[in-house]
Amino acid sequence: MVIYVPLTTQYRGSRYEVVLPRLSFLREQSVANAQGIASLVEARLERRLGKLPAPVLQEIRAAVAFALELI
Repeated sequence: MVIYVPLTTQYRGSRYEVVLPRLSFLREQSVANAQGIASLVEARLERRLGKLPAPVLQEIRAAVAFALELI
């Protein structure tokens, strides 16, 4: 089982969202939406598209903590 934060191209300006920098493995400017956190079976993942920079991953972790009321 994998827990993931979905990406979207629609930015609404909420504290649940983290704007991603322009990444070569994404076609469009994207946003991580911690409010939509979900899970799926690892077998559904085909391949790794890329890796997020550490500061961006830290921002996403903070957004998830906010969404789960851990902070």
